[in-house]
Amino acid sequence: VAVAQLKPKSMKFVEAGEGGLVPNQRGAKDDPRWPDLRDQWWQQLELLAAEYSAGEAQIAPARPAVCNYCELKLVCRIDANREAIDDESPAELGASSRGGLS
Repeated sequence: VAVAQLKPKSMKFVEAGEGGLVPNQRGAKDDPRWPDLRDQWWQQLELLAAEYSAGEAQIAPARPAVCNYCELKLVCRIDANREAIDDESPAELGASSRGGLS
């Protein structure tokens, strides 16, 4: 896995995993946190696949700040969804929210 890291005056690919994708970088395979991170990604992927198979297409960004960079603001219903979540009771909220990476 390689991620594009975009910062002012610094753009690069950062590699995670076994290495070999990005020249002159070693992967995170030797990092003691790598197995836990990989397991967390797998669990999240399984959850998303199950939701998709069930017909769910909930807008659920991992962090609200990602919406600041989204190009789909004009068609997105995230604000309407946030209002609906605010109207739910705590018991309903716990039953309907999915665990995510932050």
